[in-house]
Amino acid sequence: MMGFDFGKLQWEGSEEHKTVKLKSVPQPRIISINPEITYYNLENGLFNKFKNEDLNKIQAHCIEHITKTALDSNLPNLAAEQAKLLIGEMAQMHQWKIEGLELILNDLVKQIKT
Repeated sequence: MMGFDFGKLQWEGSEEHKTVKLKSVPQPRIISINPEITYYNLENGLFNKFKNEDLNKIQAHCIEHITKTALDSNLPNLAAEQAKLLIGEMAQMHQWKIEGLELILNDLVKQIKT
């Protein structure tokens, strides 16, 4: 799962004009990784010499690979689109206007390219 920390949004608002202007948007971040790793028949035998440290290393490698794959995928764009939709709907619900929604996707594209 990937999303934005809305607490890190930088914005300014005007109650008089009922507008909110986004000034800066944080990079989306991975909220959770829940790989389903199931270990079967881990009894130590002649050919099975796994230790707990080995399994922890395998799982850490899996999480690292999942993280890299997620960042290289379309998930950041999906998170940006969902954030734009959520912020837009919240503003519309209270009859406020949002300026700078394009920053969410534009800043994301800049951050991915660097």
